[in-house]
Amino acid sequence: MARGVTAGQPPATRPPGNLHRRSPLPNVVILVAEGWVASDLATNGASPNVERLAAEGVRWTRAYAGAPSARVSREALLTGHHSGHGRLRGTNVSSLANEDVTVAEVFRAAGHRTAAVGVWDLGGNRTPGHPLRQGFSDWFGFLDAREARELHPKAFWRNGEVFDNLIDTRGQLANYAPDWFARFATNYIQVHEDHPFLLYVSHPLPGGSDDPGIRSGHLAVWDRLVGAVVRELEQSRVRRETILVVAGTGAAGRSSDPLAESRLRVPLLFSWPGRIVPAGTQDRPVALWDVLPTVVELAGIPGPRSLDGVSLGFGMLPGTNAPGVAPKAPPPRAGGLYWETTPVAGWRVPRLRDAAGHQRTGRGSQGSPAACRGALLGDRRGSPGPCGALGSMEGRRDPGRRLPRGVRPRGRPVGHPRPRPRQCRDRRRGASPPPGSGRSAACTPSLNHPMTPPDALTLLERFRQGQVPANQVLHAFQAAPVVDLGFAAVDQHRALRKGFPEVIFGAGKTPEQVVAIAAEILAADGRVLTTRVTRDHASALQKRFPEAIHHETARCLTLEKSPLPRRPGVIAVVAAGTTDLPVAEEAVVTAEFMGNTVRRVYDVGVAGLHRLLRRLPDLQSANVVIVVAGMEAALPSVVGGLIGKPLIGVPTSVGYGSHFGGLTALLGMLNSCASGLTVVNIDNGFGAGYAASGINALVAAASADVPAAGGGPAGPVPAATGEVSQAGPP
Repeated sequence: MARGVTAGQPPATRPPGNLHRRSPLPNVVILVAEGWVASDLATNGASPNVERLAAEGVRWTRAYAGAPSARVSREALLTGHHSGHGRLRGTNVSSLANEDVTVAEVFRAAGHRTAAVGVWDLGGNRTPGHPLRQGFSDWFGFLDAREARELHPKAFWRNGEVFDNLIDTRGQLANYAPDWFARFATNYIQVHEDHPFLLYVSHPLPGGSDDPGIRSGHLAVWDRLVGAVVRELEQSRVRRETILVVAGTGAAGRSSDPLAESRLRVPLLFSWPGRIVPAGTQDRPVALWDVLPTVVELAGIPGPRSLDGVSLGFGMLPGTNAPGVAPKAPPPRAGGLYWETTPVAGWRVPRLRDAAGHQRTGRGSQGSPAACRGALLGDRRGSPGPCGALGSMEGRRDPGRRLPRGVRPRGRPVGHPRPRPRQCRDRRRGASPPPGSGRSAACTPSLNHPMTPPDALTLLERFRQGQVPANQVLHAFQAAPVVDLGFAAVDQHRALRKGFPEVIFGAGKTPEQVVAIAAEILAADGRVLTTRVTRDHASALQKRFPEAIHHETARCLTLEKSPLPRRPGVIAVVAAGTTDLPVAEEAVVTAEFMGNTVRRVYDVGVAGLHRLLRRLPDLQSANVVIVVAGMEAALPSVVGGLIGKPLIGVPTSVGYGSHFGGLTALLGMLNSCASGLTVVNIDNGFGAGYAASGINALVAAASADVPAAGGGPAGPVPAATGEVSQAGPP
């Protein structure tokens, strides 16, 4: 498969990539909009981000939805099968099955991290169709279309739990679903920029509204999400390592015929700078079930066999459109394109297109040969058969589907039952239910549940409004702040006092102790940072918490239930040499996990001063700079003389005999003549990242005129200020 640079574009013109990224595998981002049809994609500037993306990649002008139903259309995109072979064909089928292979399972088997955001609608909790049972390791959004109808919900699903922390620091509700989806998607890219990932975003807008004003506004919201994702990929310096697919589900036309052209025609865009040739448009008939085999071929990984979709790489890879070169022949498609719908019980309405895109239609009752003549879908070999034969594939494994290497069917459903209204839901929050909620006003706070900043703000606001008595507020704040594990006393009020939960120092602790401490912190605060972890620590933590991320170079492990919105401003981390990277990466992971954007400036020691000077703009644009250096530690003094930013020096234990394990570097920094240099202990990247986060929070608060301990309208953001605190003695 060709993977070269577009002809005429020298490598020197490429923007710098993510230097910390080691894997050659590309990222894949799939953005899907419900109800987005071909007529919505104009070239008049109404959707500038989408139009710019179309100009930079390839747009398939004769692309079709996976099915008349948005739900089944998503299934076709994720599985590579049209509605004749899909799981969700009948009205009684509500979930994907264990043996269904999704694009997430394929890429996860290849080593990618995977996340789904938005509207799932392919299986709920306690079903095999739950996203965590279909290859996704991270999930945030609505489980079904009924939940997605409310764009201002009271809660979302976060993996298998309810996420209802939707109150901002002013005590106001911040629950617009598209904003949360954009925030989660961009945050996921920031967190995983150093590792290959698959991100699938199924957006609820523009939806099915025919009102021109409403639809125009919804299209603008969708376009902003596309723009936010592209900008984040560029800022994280992984845009050139990312295959971006943008498509619609269809089914939003005004025609009463669910199989009308206006409902099935959808936009389909592919973009991958430097790999996919910006060829403008392709007019060959394609469908959403072609997306899976296409991204598999582009990424160069093994995929499942016997798919209905075919790869579209023939029209996008370098050389296929070069002057004087015969176009590459597209792969054969057996049976053409196929859709079916079930308007009433016992009826199927198929519609077919042959390989040239010519339409063939049949209508009739189930089992009628006239309704399916030419469908070629009676079995996986493509022999003709009536709709009755098609229906026989429901509810059982398709013997023609073969799992890719490394993928195994899973049989145990996950998740929790759908949350039901219950008395005293606010009991664990230490607050009375709001008036008119139907819950008991006699609920009292639990004295064992820790008070978090959002809880405190909500409780005080209710007290101000007279909804909570003073003694109940007092009881809530008197909740036991410490959990005694015998070997450690876990401080569960750390986040309330300091804006960020207790951090675990892994060195000297057994894996069992670290897991026990992490479980308590995670239950109380929803996020855990563990530093100085060994492979044994990481193995034990990831066995207990599969979603935990091990940052091997940094010797850290992070775990969070919900993403933190990024505060404005940048923290620059400067490393003198490659040997200093473990300490530098510890600072990077700490600062990023606390909600900051970090810029790496590596291998710029004073032995080659020109390397530092060429990166000077990156340092001058940062709010705070961390400098990590060993040997004689001259770099912080040099940087301190060039920029007027808060500067934190981190001496490392890198050097020869008279270096004395970092003491020489420490004393050199303490005796620096550069004004404003603050120094932390030897190899203490965590302390530098923590302090830098506090400084950046103060700058962001001053710019936004909000308290430093809060995160603004987007929700609570930790302001990590003050001394370093870690669970248990080091």
